[in-house]
Amino acid sequence: MDNRRFDSLVKGLAAGASRRTLIKGVLGLGGGVALGGTLLESGTEAAARPTPTPKPVRCPGNQIVVNGQCTCPAGLSACGPDCCNTSVPKGTQPYSECCDNACCFGHCYGEELCCPWPRVFCEVNQECCSGEQNQCCGSEGCCATACCPAADGSALCCEGDTPKCCAGDTCIPESGCCSDEECPGCQTCQGHICVDDNTQCAGCLDCANAQCVTNNANCADGNACTQDICATDGNCSNPFYCSSDSCCDDGNACTHNVCDTGSGVCSYNFDCRLGSGCCNGNPAGPDCNSAGQCFTNCSDIGESCSSRPCCSGDCWDVGAGDICFVCFPDGTPCLALSATIPDACSHCCNEVLAGFCSPVAICAPEGVPCFADAMCCSDSCTGFIPTCD
Repeated sequence: MDNRRFDSLVKGLAAGASRRTLIKGVLGLGGGVALGGTLLESGTEAAARPTPTPKPVRCPGNQIVVNGQCTCPAGLSACGPDCCNTSVPKGTQPYSECCDNACCFGHCYGEELCCPWPRVFCEVNQECCSGEQNQCCGSEGCCATACCPAADGSALCCEGDTPKCCAGDTCIPESGCCSDEECPGCQTCQGHICVDDNTQCAGCLDCANAQCVTNNANCADGNACTQDICATDGNCSNPFYCSSDSCCDDGNACTHNVCDTGSGVCSYNFDCRLGSGCCNGNPAGPDCNSAGQCFTNCSDIGESCSSRPCCSGDCWDVGAGDICFVCFPDGTPCLALSATIPDACSHCCNEVLAGFCSPVAICAPEGVPCFADAMCCSDSCTGFIPTCD
């Protein structure tokens, strides 16, 4: 020990210092050296030493210094060294909640377990739904698609081809419906499927592919002689339209009733040959000709028919004018007739043979009397005594 250390030891003992402290100071152990130095320092030396500068306060996370203390900014709540934002609704950003001295941006569960937004925490199985199964469905747990209430009050995960449900109902197909409002046009929701519903269309209209369209079959009146028409306003009409001649019966036995099926219009053509009484009321007697027409006047046999039709028979040209003749039957002698009726031989029903009307035709040369031989080759019999011309 040198003289200086010895002197210090003596002075310290005189001042009442602890022996252990003094010995540490003398030996340079721990803080005793500093203490010994302090004891040995004079008041002038202590006053000359500079005061140390205080260090600034540092805060963790997003905390800030307020009055020398670390605190969270306004609207945030302290969570250990972190600050959480609970001022916005839960489940929305930037909501966060305290999870074991750390902020969880989602839902905190278990010990330091955080289900981050937008993933959903499922209470029933205490897990965070992940991936496609990001929906919690009651006792079913996490669902990939829709969650529907079951009939017993529980819930069902709608998976696969049934990703949709209706209120108070079970899972239905994705293309299904829950109400009529979801269906287009005149369709309604039946068994969770949109189907055409004729009751949604007026009158005779039918629902086809969600559109109200006309259907003439809805206007059928069972009458083959009418046309069944359904209008766009749903009203029916059944105008007359003939489909056969039977639709055109006018109740007149003396008319031909004809239907034009193309236009559906009837025509009624009079024909007195249809009935013996079709020309009744004519005082002149028979009054229906071969054309089926009635006449109020007619010529008698042998009279001129140039201005009036024959009552019966045909009108013949005998050179001197038109004369009304009848067809003479076979066996009638031409000679007897020719005296009063010119060209009588040409009016036989068939031909002339030996002066008589006959079914056998014999051609006689010119100059041969018609009544003596046969029919003239030229079919012309002239003169008071008829000869072939």
